[in-house]
Amino acid sequence: MPKVHPTGLDAYKPAEIADLVENAGVAKAHLSFVPMITLSILAGAIIWPISAFVLLGLEHSIANMYLIPQGLFAGATITLSAFAYNLLFVTIGNIIGGAGGVALAYRLAYGPHANN
Repeated sequence: MPKVHPTGLDAYKPAEIADLVENAGVAKAHLSFVPMITLSILAGAIIWPISAFVLLGLEHSIANMYLIPQGLFAGATITLSAFAYNLLFVTIGNIIGGAGGVALAYRLAYGPHANN
């Protein structure tokens, strides 16, 4: 699966799904009954979801900011405009997947006054 997709939708969908998986792992780590966040990470609350989205080849804007320039330096034939186009749609997918997926679900589940 190429990192720089020919259409914006091909980059958007994997980015949205990646953020849903990643943010679900972060939420699981925070809701874990393990007293220390380090132990929660080691217990697999964050490691497994992030490993899953990497294994599935999903897109993340921060990872692409590292991986695509590394490919350019290694000799890949990617134009900077294709990189920027990919980064735009992947970032939009990450924002919608994180804010619209997990954060909205928690907001709807717990309401605006969850801390009271």
